[in-house]
Amino acid sequence: MKNEPVVTYNHMEEDESASSIHSVHEKNHHPISLYMIFVVDVILIAAVVYIAVKSIF
Repeated sequence: MKNEPVVTYNHMEEDESASSIHSVHEKNHHPISLYMIFVVDVILIAAVVYIAVKSIF
């Protein structure tokens, strides 16, 4: 078996360099799919509440 040099990789170094490239706005940006899931959840919860109130009263 061949002896190969051991290479260490620092993940924090990459994160720091990547965060310095991006602006502050992009760092806190979420994918649009999260917003779509949130909107669908709000609509479903509103529908459940509406049906519950309509059936009670």
